[in-house]
Amino acid sequence: IAFLTMYSTSNQCFSLFELMLKSDCFSPKIVINPDVLRGTTHLVHIYNQTKKEMMERYGIENIVDGYDVSSHSFMDVSDSFDVAITNNPYDPMAHKYFKSEYWIKKGIPFSYISYYYFGRDKDVARGFIDSNFYNALWKYFAENEMVYNWIKKESAIKGKNIVVSGYPKIDSLKNCNQID
Repeated sequence: IAFLTMYSTSNQCFSLFELMLKSDCFSPKIVINPDVLRGTTHLVHIYNQTKKEMMERYGIENIVDGYDVSSHSFMDVSDSFDVAITNNPYDPMAHKYFKSEYWIKKGIPFSYISYYYFGRDKDVARGFIDSNFYNALWKYFAENEMVYNWIKKESAIKGKNIVVSGYPKIDSLKNCNQID
């Protein structure tokens, strides 16, 4: 399973990734893929920063490079994976090897887990649920029943690819002590 990660700060799948690491059924990897929309200096800086943070957190053995900084070349790693999960719904930010369309055309199930809470801004969400990106997803993991019901009602495909999964970004709160 490829966890396509452009920015460590927008990756909300850490809890899922960590559960999969503990399982004998999965072989998850974090694939660092650069943001190509904001120039080479930004691309290299953020790529290196994200890679460093992910390696410190999960070890080099769980990280896959999608870019070679020294040769400024992109690497197609898609053939190494059976499933891909992204937190980037903005294909213009990604190199062609990391766009949803690229993976989908190769027959690799492509999923999205939102990096922000979808239910908070329906105007933004409305544009997303009618996009080619959303309509082509294998699975979109929704935060709750409210978001699911709203998308099911509003989307052209009537939510046929939605799974209610919760909001992984707040999974770490389960270990917090209750304070009265």
